[in-house]
Amino acid sequence: MYLPKRPTLLVTLLVLSWGDGGMRHAAGKHSEHHDAEQQEFVYEVSSRLVGSIKEGKAATTWRAISCLRRFDRHLAMLVFAPTFDSSAVRPRKKNKLFDSNISRTVAPALSRVIAERHGIAGSRLSILAQTTASLFCSQNYSLALRWLSLHDYLSEGSKMHGQLRELEEEGSQSVGSIFQKSIVQIASSQQDESCFRAAQLLRSIVRIRRRSKGSDHVQYETYIYQARLSMLFHHYSVAISALERIMTGGRENDAQALCLLVNAQDSNIELRGQQERYQRLSRVLRQLFQSFSPPASQCISPFSALASPLTPLEALMVARSAAVRERSALRGVKSLSVRRLEDLLPNSPDRRISVGYITSEWGDNSVGREIHAVLERHSARRVRPVCFMLKDPLEGSLRAREWREKTSRACGSGLVPLHHLSDVEGAERVNKERLHVLVDLNGWMSGSRVRILALQPAMLQINYKNFVGSMGADFEPFIVTDKVCSPPEFVQDYQEKLLLMPRSFYVTEDYSETHPECLQDEEFSVPHKREIVEVARAQSEQRGVKRSGGVSTDVVIANFNNWKKLDMRTLRVWAKVMGEVPNSILWLMSMLPYEGPSGAVGGGQEELDRCQTDSLKSILQSLGVDASRVVITGLLPSETHLIAKQQATDVFLDSLAYNAHSTAVELIWANVPVLTCPELKMTARVASSLLLAHGMSALVAREARDMEDVAVRLLRERRHLKRMRSELRRRRRSGSEDSLFDISQWTRSFEDGLFSLLEASASSPRHLHIVVSSSGPDPRRQ
Repeated sequence: MYLPKRPTLLVTLLVLSWGDGGMRHAAGKHSEHHDAEQQEFVYEVSSRLVGSIKEGKAATTWRAISCLRRFDRHLAMLVFAPTFDSSAVRPRKKNKLFDSNISRTVAPALSRVIAERHGIAGSRLSILAQTTASLFCSQNYSLALRWLSLHDYLSEGSKMHGQLRELEEEGSQSVGSIFQKSIVQIASSQQDESCFRAAQLLRSIVRIRRRSKGSDHVQYETYIYQARLSMLFHHYSVAISALERIMTGGRENDAQALCLLVNAQDSNIELRGQQERYQRLSRVLRQLFQSFSPPASQCISPFSALASPLTPLEALMVARSAAVRERSALRGVKSLSVRRLEDLLPNSPDRRISVGYITSEWGDNSVGREIHAVLERHSARRVRPVCFMLKDPLEGSLRAREWREKTSRACGSGLVPLHHLSDVEGAERVNKERLHVLVDLNGWMSGSRVRILALQPAMLQINYKNFVGSMGADFEPFIVTDKVCSPPEFVQDYQEKLLLMPRSFYVTEDYSETHPECLQDEEFSVPHKREIVEVARAQSEQRGVKRSGGVSTDVVIANFNNWKKLDMRTLRVWAKVMGEVPNSILWLMSMLPYEGPSGAVGGGQEELDRCQTDSLKSILQSLGVDASRVVITGLLPSETHLIAKQQATDVFLDSLAYNAHSTAVELIWANVPVLTCPELKMTARVASSLLLAHGMSALVAREARDMEDVAVRLLRERRHLKRMRSELRRRRRSGSEDSLFDISQWTRSFEDGLFSLLEASASSPRHLHIVVSSSGPDPRRQ
């Protein structure tokens, strides 16, 4: 059974859950029991629970939990909902969660358990802070207040009690402290990871406040924790202000502060000075690579390293640091793949291989739709697909759940849920399938469970799709790529051996099924483009800038990438092109939902979006682009976004440091010219791979200046733009086997690659690069 990593917090909440129902149950049934006897009972159960968790005894743990669960099943279900099947607990009518008399019975027993079992009798305040934050996470504000009132013997108790009372009665606006505001936001967000991290931060902040405020070190730590907590809730400007105080106070080379500052400024899209920041960060990383204390991956994430000005080798070292950290967390746990490869290798064309796909992305998103298309085209005679789900399959919109149901049917055995299992249990569940190959579709991206793969539940494990770069991990010895994304001279930038696909490594979704509206013959349509032009005109009038032109004469340059993929070089390319084409409009998208043609956006991150928008427009203004020519909308609905982009966009100018991937594929399908320029990292070569696989080398520039020239010609010469869109349409319609959108051919090549991989691995003690040749239809694969 999986248990949270913080047994202290778990025991605290469980004892609280016992308290109200258990006290009154005991008082009603055994009225002769005194408080002292009740205290001993709580101590006994809590002691057994802490001990069994510490010793890893699942059965004993469950008995102790059950003993506590009897008295308040509703709260027990609330506490344990993320960790086990809540259907096993039948909620009864909700009782009051607290009894004011508990302070005389539960608190002393709990303190005794903690003191004896963990030796932290002097850390009552940290337990208080962590418990309070956790109660806020579940929106138990009253219980948090009363829990604080139990500890009237603590020096900070009355002060914090007053602050929390103010929060409960008047709301966060009346409180000046960023810490208290953030705790309220935790309670409303109800995000498990954020709650846990905030609990740790709150504990540290409270501990700091107990120290002398005159100490420079205390002041330094206060700024650090203020920055961390601010970044947790996307208040990057607050974090930057706190960190700059450190950097200007004689600690300009402090590794922790510099790492946080770079992350905060990147998240706030402060691109000026980015190159210089990363030069300093590079020196810090070199020191961390040598010591691994703290790991470099705690300074910058593997994804951020790919999108940053760091070199490919430095990005690889960051990924390796992350892999070492994850593997170290499993120290003492043996890998699961102990079978010999040759024992399971198919020895005839009729034998199938078992291929697992593991991801959190099943559903209505690019990865989910693309792999669904592959599953539908796998040869039943060659491949037995198994799909593992890292998220709760019931989460998400109705459309997302419908896509998961379709994927479940295509996968044969359905989606195997792992979200409710621990890392070890999840690896054991994967291992039961006796897979030949396990394809990791998450990598280091959000939602991943890398520790499951670190336990090596399959014989061969492959990195593909979502994390477009080296994992830096020995437990994933292969990466799916192609000769454009990963040319031979770049092989030193990968920990893995390369599985090179014959054309592009990127498989597309079946756009004829998901976006049939884009198959229409019209090259330019008015409705969606008119919205963009009208927004630009309204912005011009608001700024007092005269603007001529209209739908028939204005041209729209677009980029729909996540703004974290942008850098100053990309913005300079945009500014140069717009300077050469005065009737051009730049269309960008934020990460918030679209709310109509006014350009307004909404959602839970409005403040962050406003800061990022202001920063982008300010930079473009300094490069000569008037802000009225920049139209920023929110995300369009998934059902209609592509037709809107097709009709409104004349040219898509790619970002240089981190290309468009799924966005580039869908725009190529929609006959929109995508202009790109390959650079060193794999992430910066994907769009080139896609265009070359589609036979559109004219849209792949050798350098940024060539990219500007091609864009200016397309936007100035309407006839040339029309020819380019016609050529894109012709190649999409051709149906030839070298088409980017021939998913069946891609799937056959992928299956060939997996068989070659298994054969090579069985015959050689060393892993080898695999080059997959183009192959025509084979009746054995039908």
